[in-house]
Amino acid sequence: MEKMKFETKLKTLKTNNSPLIKAAFQGKDGNVYFGIILIDTGSFDCILNKSVMDLLDDSAVRKGDSKHISTIKGESNECYAVDFTFKMGNNQEFSDVFYVSEASDFDQILVGMIGIVGSKFLIRPVGGINLS
Repeated sequence: MEKMKFETKLKTLKTNNSPLIKAAFQGKDGNVYFGIILIDTGSFDCILNKSVMDLLDDSAVRKGDSKHISTIKGESNECYAVDFTFKMGNNQEFSDVFYVSEASDFDQILVGMIGIVGSKFLIRPVGGINLS
């Protein structure tokens, strides 16, 4: 199978013929959960599947931090911010702000989908300083 590469100046993520990456995160119960993250260079922000929220500690939610994000249908949804840490690739750990909309559920598209990684994540230095 041919490998696809998503390269930016700061990160390189390799996939198997698809923009889907296997990833894992630790839930509030201490268990490790596995799923899929979609690399979407057309999206700016990272979006977390709302079904993942049941597995995370409430302290992950950034109180008072929200923004409106448009769907591919052009609908604007208010999303709240969540600090999310996950592993992918060669067991490399990443942390970033993901946004969650109560109006959208990725399980309708693909069961086991953790979320979407947007271009903002791809251009941020690994282990670097968050300048946003």
